[in-house]
Amino acid sequence: MLPTAFHDVTALHEVDLSTWEKILEAAGESGRISHPAFTHEALWNSLVNDPPAESSLLLDALEAILELGTENGRELLQQAAEDQQVDLQVSDAEPSQELAARVWITSQDSNPSSEVLRRARVHARETGHARNYREFAGKRALGKISFDRKRLLTAVQAWCKDRKTGEAVEIYVYERGGELRAEILRGEAIKRVIQIQKGHPTVLNFRPATADHIRLDPETSRLGIASRSARLLQGYREILGRLLANDEEFFAGENICTLRPLQERGSQLFELHRIPGIQQVDVVELRWHGDDRARIVVRGRDCFKVLDDLGARLNEGELVEAKLQLAFAGTRKRGHVSLKVPNRIDIKAGTYERSVEQLLDEAGIRGSFGDEAERRNLWDLYPWRMPEGEWRRNLGTSFDNLLKQKVLRPITLEAVAHPDHPANPRALTVVALYPNTLVGISDDDAIHMRTLTPSDVGGYELDLAPLAGEMSKALSLEGAVREVVSGVWLLARLPLRQSQGLNLLLVGRRPLESDAAIIRNATQGSNCMLLVPTGCASGLGFPEIECSLPQGPYDCVLERIVVQLALQNELSPPLWIRDDLILQEGQGRAWYRKVELTTLRVDSHPFKFASAVAKAGGRVVPRGELNELLSPSRTDGDVAKKAKLDFIKAVETSFERADVKCPPEARKIFGSRGGGYAIDVSARIL
Repeated sequence: MLPTAFHDVTALHEVDLSTWEKILEAAGESGRISHPAFTHEALWNSLVNDPPAESSLLLDALEAILELGTENGRELLQQAAEDQQVDLQVSDAEPSQELAARVWITSQDSNPSSEVLRRARVHARETGHARNYREFAGKRALGKISFDRKRLLTAVQAWCKDRKTGEAVEIYVYERGGELRAEILRGEAIKRVIQIQKGHPTVLNFRPATADHIRLDPETSRLGIASRSARLLQGYREILGRLLANDEEFFAGENICTLRPLQERGSQLFELHRIPGIQQVDVVELRWHGDDRARIVVRGRDCFKVLDDLGARLNEGELVEAKLQLAFAGTRKRGHVSLKVPNRIDIKAGTYERSVEQLLDEAGIRGSFGDEAERRNLWDLYPWRMPEGEWRRNLGTSFDNLLKQKVLRPITLEAVAHPDHPANPRALTVVALYPNTLVGISDDDAIHMRTLTPSDVGGYELDLAPLAGEMSKALSLEGAVREVVSGVWLLARLPLRQSQGLNLLLVGRRPLESDAAIIRNATQGSNCMLLVPTGCASGLGFPEIECSLPQGPYDCVLERIVVQLALQNELSPPLWIRDDLILQEGQGRAWYRKVELTTLRVDSHPFKFASAVAKAGGRVVPRGELNELLSPSRTDGDVAKKAKLDFIKAVETSFERADVKCPPEARKIFGSRGGGYAIDVSARIL
């Protein structure tokens, strides 16, 4: 899917159509739009309806124009050209966007232009069309809805008119991947500049255009808004709440971001939650608040190391802002994430945007949180019978997914709140007077009896049975899943090489002291580990590990279990490691996509080459350094290149012997660039 940063229709209009034709031709996508219908709107529709592939040249062109199509980008291009002694033939009559596009086009056939573009993009940190991006949580699922373009346009125009701000002139709406999206083209405030016309200074008044981006998932009611206007952030929330739910406060949930996991675990947080494709995460800036006056801002390659060297104690205050820098497999480009509680999550990661979102979700940074930024856990919700609104306030965007999985099932509540006494969620006891008549009564004289409708008493109950089965399947456990005591499930046994195995138990509710004996009896005294919700501790004396319950995902839990219990030698690495390439140096074994490379020897040049490049974590290892490592006495020939080719051959041969089709991406495990080699897949060295 096209990343959010590229959904800017104004950026497309700033580049001439004839230039776009040349870009499509250079990218090999000339057939995307027929010539008679070639307009900026048709191009935009083509990009959002048929997004270019992640590795496509067209996506690279879009990224280059957004990065360098600014005055700052223009300076970076000219500085890089001067450094490389390349004449770009830059003229003041050529807009910055056209210059960036032209340089990209020529870079496809010209090595000098390619080097200029590469150097300029290394220094580009922010796009020229950066928009503040915020996310908000709705009160409930919206179901099957769609954006009414005319109603939305009329509502936005009315909002702008009432506040005497720039009017909206066009709205583009579409649906992708279950999400509703809208691009709102509007005018900003009048700007005045001095222009040179016929050799004399004159005044030019003009109204610049900008585009705001909206994305909404009806199933989870998560609303994302990208806009330069802080006032419009609130305006869009009210407008969409009124149009879609007849409630201007519908998208009032703001607590979707917390930095407490980062504050508690430091940089190790991202080691515990590894995502394939993301090779390195550096915390490069932190902002800490103590009392009303204490403020600390730290910047560096590793902020937590700086704080540790200073002996700082961050547990007494609160982290309120953080900036991350990410390295990805297969590219030298870096991603950047800015986080500010409670709802600012700015991701600049190009095609890796979804991977970064998954990382933030698994690390517990992005989600649904309470008023004090605490993540609600499963134990606090026991006995797990609540109305939809309460479930949504506690589970946030996970509610609908659990409903689809039948983990949440419809029920009739036995007690409900009274609208005049919302602080007591069980103020009224539900009583059936007649088959179709329900009333709520209370033993508090101040709370009067009330007739109830089916919607008043409708709720949902959490059923751990399907959740336990799903977890057992995700962890590849052996044996039957069963409930040993209410709320505690034996998920079955994790098979180990040198022992009887490890019993895993899901502890859904806060355990009692008596549960320890029940667990020992159920596991017959063998080794066991408890899986508890994030932020919980059982206190029963068994080893335990926190999991994101009940939301998931669960496929990352096994690796954390193995590391915590030091079971690395008990399980084959492909069973608990999700990375593409695994190298076990001590045993001289290797795997790619879970297939063992049986034709690769530990003392061979290909193995040593792969190990050295993988250890660099995506950084380029110079060819000369690799040649020296592989064959110090040899001064002729490119030993590293041959080692790389032999490694790929070993992969293909091993897949053939295993009777498994070798993926074509195997030839791109290592990339050749900048006079050396870099790993282009996620890799792990053991």
